[in-house]
Amino acid sequence: MRYLVEAFAVGALRRGAEIEQFLGPKEHNGERGVAWVEIWPREQGYVITLYGGADRADGYQGQRNLYELPPFLYPHEDDEDMPFCELGIASEPLGALELAESLTGAVRSRWMNRGLGMDEYADYVRAGSPSAWPVS
Repeated sequence: MRYLVEAFAVGALRRGAEIEQFLGPKEHNGERGVAWVEIWPREQGYVITLYGGADRADGYQGQRNLYELPPFLYPHEDDEDMPFCELGIASEPLGALELAESLTGAVRSRWMNRGLGMDEYADYVRAGSPSAWPVS
């Protein structure tokens, strides 16, 4: 089972585990990339972070590791080589899900344990890098 039901997503966060969701294709300045969102439990709360990586129709020359794609959409303010942007912090897990979903368009039924985004990205590449994800 790839996706977490709400109770399992909330439970994972409460246990200190990260969760993520592959958001699919994004375009920026005429270039195509992909984006994903992660929620990280931290001392200050649950941090919602948006990531972007360059994407090519061939899965970046065979690259299937989502986390090693070249930075693309969201450079960190302190380091342009870091492909992420912290969007917000929530004080509790359910609030983190709600905030991440409202800020990124993530869908409640598609949260995964961290690491499974690579499988989702591989499915996306196998599907021909469609212009919308998930494919209906």
